[in-house]
Amino acid sequence: MIEYKLDDPECIPFSVVQQLSRLASLVRAGTFIEELLEDSGFKQVACQLNDMILDGKIHAYHCTKQPHAGYFEEQGLRTLSIEQHHQEFDEMIATKATPSLRKRFQSIHADFRRDQQIPYREGLLWFCLSKCLIDEGGTWRFFKYFGGEAVYWPVIENDAECEEFLESLGEPVVVEVVVPAKDFVVFPDFAFSRALISQWATQFNQNFQVDMLEGHLKRDVHPQEIVGVHRAEVFCPRALEEIG
Repeated sequence: MIEYKLDDPECIPFSVVQQLSRLASLVRAGTFIEELLEDSGFKQVACQLNDMILDGKIHAYHCTKQPHAGYFEEQGLRTLSIEQHHQEFDEMIATKATPSLRKRFQSIHADFRRDQQIPYREGLLWFCLSKCLIDEGGTWRFFKYFGGEAVYWPVIENDAECEEFLESLGEPVVVEVVVPAKDFVVFPDFAFSRALISQWATQFNQNFQVDMLEGHLKRDVHPQEIVGVHRAEVFCPRALEEIG
């Protein structure tokens, strides 16, 4: 399968680039991908490219903190199970947190499970499909607090000591995976080609708005699908600016 990076116009097949180049005047006159898709010719090319990507694989990026070096290469990535994540977190901090702090986490997480404040995340695994989204999409909380949304969401602005404890755990990383594009759930029409074409368009029009894409899987990612675990401070330093 061909691999695509949705931030890299060099991934666009030459035959598609030729077709897009004939429509460059539309790009110079526009600002948003929606404007281009109003043209039937452009829409046809976008559909063609999207189908090509769906037959291939794409690079995707999961922002998190790893417990220790090599963890994700060994374990892969798992879809969210709030109850299981809370249980594993509790076991992990048994020797790291004071008994009183551990009890506070247990209580806060139990209340969170009852309220089911993020049930729409259950059973899903989210990614930035456009690398540039890491810097623009408010991902800094995943780098600041250990454990992902299920662990940190009920704690921040609720318990300062628990919050500080989560900051002290783990190393901020970006887990880069290569997965069949068809496995991802995305929402806009022509979602993959919109993102890639908008990147291509910036070389003709510096004011053109890049269409950044996120998506999710409903399955785990196996270790062999992980192609890199990058230190966030090197891979995406801008995303860490809000942490300070």
